[in-house]
Amino acid sequence: MPSKLSGLIPVSKTEKKTSIKFQLRETKLTYHAHIYGEVGGHRKAFDDNIEIKVTELHQLHISAAIPTEGDFGLSIHQVTRSSQQERNICNYLLSTFAYKMVKADVKNAKKKLDDCISENVEPRQWKKQIGDTENCLDKCLKLKIPSNDEDIMAAKTVLEFLRCKDKLRDCKLRRHLGVTRKTLDLVSGYRNKNALTKEIETVRKLEEELTALRGFARQVPELEEAHRDVLALHHPPVEVEDVFKSLLVLLGESDVADLEWASVQSCLKVQTEKESVLNKMKTIQKEEINKQKKQRVMKILGKYDGNHNHIREVSSDAYMCGY
Repeated sequence: MPSKLSGLIPVSKTEKKTSIKFQLRETKLTYHAHIYGEVGGHRKAFDDNIEIKVTELHQLHISAAIPTEGDFGLSIHQVTRSSQQERNICNYLLSTFAYKMVKADVKNAKKKLDDCISENVEPRQWKKQIGDTENCLDKCLKLKIPSNDEDIMAAKTVLEFLRCKDKLRDCKLRRHLGVTRKTLDLVSGYRNKNALTKEIETVRKLEEELTALRGFARQVPELEEAHRDVLALHHPPVEVEDVFKSLLVLLGESDVADLEWASVQSCLKVQTEKESVLNKMKTIQKEEINKQKKQRVMKILGKYDGNHNHIREVSSDAYMCGY
């Protein structure tokens, strides 16, 4: 997504410089740019007049200055990872002849708009940046800047991108299935959705997780009954002990492998609703189940060699709670 939608970029005769911004899909790639043109009857390159940087917002910023009045070519290249060769991705014509004088208030409004959409802010500040950009756009339109002006159209493109990115972030914060599905449906129609591939994939996984949790919620009454039945056991089969020891490990308990059943029961008994095992089962995140926890569970359940049916046959209640 380039900030300059046209291949022709007017350049002020006095300033003789311009800047272009691209929203990147991949930030680990390297980019080069070259300026070339005729000066004194000779074709020359002016690569020293270029500055390139990639911002935290995954934007590629290219600042370019031309040496004199006239027309100069600007070519932008991506460096391939395998061969380290440059691959041309786009070209522009920088021209002082195409430049038209603009009023000071229009120039200042455009400058403020550009500063607003270029600002690197933390994700929690995206909503404020979106609001500020909307206000800058309104001011530009009040100054009679045409809605099809290149700078206005580029700002609208960035604004749409920020809105989508912020909505995807909200999904991760709110963890609401309805909001998540609505956002994914909205973003599916976004024309530059490929620039948000990673974010969309993360939210799709969240949707799957929330859908699974909704199914879990329907099982809660049965789980509560199974949980009560297990707690009433005085001398349960070893398979039942192993299942609940493994469950406690996954929920954050440590050193439970050698506990007696009475100690396991005390860990399972409800103290407060927030601390209850069933509540922890509903709220635990995949990221909390690390490699160490999995290894400790395998030490307990490894002897069953993945034979879950054997545990079901011994105790359907333990199977329901643990699996």
